[in-house]
Amino acid sequence: TQEQNNINNLDSNLTETQEQNNINNLSNEIQTANKTQTTQDIQKLKDTLTPTNIDYIIFLDSDDYWKPNCIEECVKHASGVDIVWFDYASYYEKTDKLECNWSWQKMYDYTSNCRITNTEWLNTLYQKSLHAKIPCPFAFGWSGLIDFNYLKKIGLLFINGVLFEDVVFGCLLFFQSRSIYVLHEILYIYRIREGSICTINDDAPPIHHARHIYATFNNNIEAKQYHIASSWFLMLLELIDFMQNHPSKDNEIIEELFFPMYIEHSLKLLDFKYDPLNLLSKIHLIEPYLKKGFKYRHKLRISNPKKYNRLKPLFRIYDSIKRIERGVRRVLKKKRDLK
Repeated sequence: TQEQNNINNLDSNLTETQEQNNINNLSNEIQTANKTQTTQDIQKLKDTLTPTNIDYIIFLDSDDYWKPNCIEECVKHASGVDIVWFDYASYYEKTDKLECNWSWQKMYDYTSNCRITNTEWLNTLYQKSLHAKIPCPFAFGWSGLIDFNYLKKIGLLFINGVLFEDVVFGCLLFFQSRSIYVLHEILYIYRIREGSICTINDDAPPIHHARHIYATFNNNIEAKQYHIASSWFLMLLELIDFMQNHPSKDNEIIEELFFPMYIEHSLKLLDFKYDPLNLLSKIHLIEPYLKKGFKYRHKLRISNPKKYNRLKPLFRIYDSIKRIERGVRRVLKKKRDLK
């Protein structure tokens, strides 16, 4: 297809030599500016770069790429909407391959340009969740253009220090939007590389903004797991706060769609010996939302930890029996299918 040809052409342009040349040229320009410019010149430059009026805002990760026409296409469709949401492709640095097999738009079956409301977007996610029989996630950070006045009006910010911050940011951004333009065109190249925050290994050095967490634990693996659990819990608190301050007919769907995943990860905070962020003092806020899909033990773990610990051996025995039972059922089912 033409879209795939465009992607392949872009892929061929992303060669290591060209990239290094761009970096070297930029480095030389910066060094030259530092050597020749006076303090007064630098201040004038800063004043020039200080925006007085901002119409739109768009994010770009430092190791990713926009296609050349990205901003132009976004602005072309930005009139009268809060968000222009475009598609993206993934560039795998290790294998030097560019793929467009999966994206949020593809996951939710957006196949053409269209304008939607927040309720229509939410219903799309809900129907997909019913079909898949599991809660479906969502994230938005760099995959679109945002009307800056809209962003200021809702007062939305990224949460400092958490992992997966685009998950709750994207949800809260879309929840409150009156109009979203779905631009079904690949305008962004998302680089997947070793050592990034999303793909960091357990034995990698501590993430800079989480060093205070890693300093508390004896090993990086445990610290990373705590960082993940605490991130989900902090994002869950943002969702709870939003729902309490924004009563809506959509809140029931929001709770059903998103809370189970957030809660499942957040409950893992109870597994750690240390709590450097002092989040366990707020863990009780989860209890009212432990509804469908959560067992009695989950509530007990929050409301009465001592009783939960006494019953923990019984829960483990029960889980073992259930695993054996499920295994036997699978074997019997295979035998029936072979007949």
